[in-house]
Amino acid sequence: MDPYAIISADGKEVARTKTAVAGHRKPDWNSSHKFTKGNLPEMLTIQVWDKNKFHKDVFCGAVSVPCAEDMAASMKRAAFVLTKKGKQTGKVLLSIKLDNPEVDHTQVVDKSRTLVRARSLGQEFDHLMAVIHSENAPDKAMLRLQEVDHPEDGQPAPSPTKVEPMAPTKPPAKTAEAASGSPLVGSWKCVDTFGLEEFLRATGVGMFQRKIAMSAAWPSWDFTIEKDVIKFVNHSAIGDLREDIPLDKEYQWKDGHKNQLVCKATWTVMSDGGTLRIERKGDIGEYAEERTVRGDKLAFVLEHGSGVKWGRNFARGV
Repeated sequence: MDPYAIISADGKEVARTKTAVAGHRKPDWNSSHKFTKGNLPEMLTIQVWDKNKFHKDVFCGAVSVPCAEDMAASMKRAAFVLTKKGKQTGKVLLSIKLDNPEVDHTQVVDKSRTLVRARSLGQEFDHLMAVIHSENAPDKAMLRLQEVDHPEDGQPAPSPTKVEPMAPTKPPAKTAEAASGSPLVGSWKCVDTFGLEEFLRATGVGMFQRKIAMSAAWPSWDFTIEKDVIKFVNHSAIGDLREDIPLDKEYQWKDGHKNQLVCKATWTVMSDGGTLRIERKGDIGEYAEERTVRGDKLAFVLEHGSGVKWGRNFARGV
């Protein structure tokens, strides 16, 4: 492979790298581009192509990264997943720095980091924010964003179907049936996300972090049960996140910023499923997560101690 990259700002090409002859899957472009003051794009897209002398160049994958003025110096060599037609094809390392002598960006970034550390956003987004800031992130962590249309596509990607959150109902008395959380067992795919931007804004998350969170690929979940422990795998935008959830007793857990939390999980049986509720408390505050299963639908809601909440809806085995 002789790969090269095209950099576009808000859909318009602004630069392209040299072709890495025989670079194969590990090209070293070491390329940079500067935008003029006040001309920061809303979206930065990196497309990777394979140069070919005998026929047209082959599209290898792309990623579109949202930008904002409060992202200054907060992203260094972050690994973003390249995708093509929904499949992961590789990764690209990207650093973004905004230079403006009129603004002390160090204070902006430090303030944003402090606010994020001080408010847990739940398993998935705590880890995502850590990756953005290269803070407590695994060496091989990669961030997968939602795929957008690229030149090879004939039609734009369809908008996700809007699914309203399921209305809560009063659960019946607990019975022995499904007492261990068995309705959760299986695979679940996210079909809708609601209230996330409002939640992030209310909890002090900066514009850049909000844009990244809103652009992150939706997750899929897997649940299994061993004795009274629910084993949860979140196939998230930054890879697999795991948690062993014992029922009806306290356990220790660390969020993506290494904040120590004391957690307690309970399972409440319902006629057509049940609800897994996890309450988490620590020095940063407290919040509760609920996962309610009704047949082949699962609703997730995270409520912060301040009262703001966000959630996702899932469908079973799609």
